[in-house]
Amino acid sequence: MMIDDRTVIQKPVLLCDSCNNVLVDENGVVQEDCKWTDWGLVCSKHKGFDKGFTVFEEFKKGQKISKKHKLFAPMVIASLH
Repeated sequence: MMIDDRTVIQKPVLLCDSCNNVLVDENGVVQEDCKWTDWGLVCSKHKGFDKGFTVFEEFKKGQKISKKHKLFAPMVIASLH
């Protein structure tokens, strides 16, 4: 298989992977408590969602996350032909 096309999608803000609420703004400031799990980034309103998933990090409202954090890494979509 060869990769013919790549699409790179920047992530200026971070959204909840369940409900799409903005969790981290463009300045890296956490807008509401959330957890980064092996499933994704989820806000605190999804109680118990982390059960059965590995929690990598927990973030609190007002906390600042570096724009160099892995969560801000662009998504790369490759077309295989």
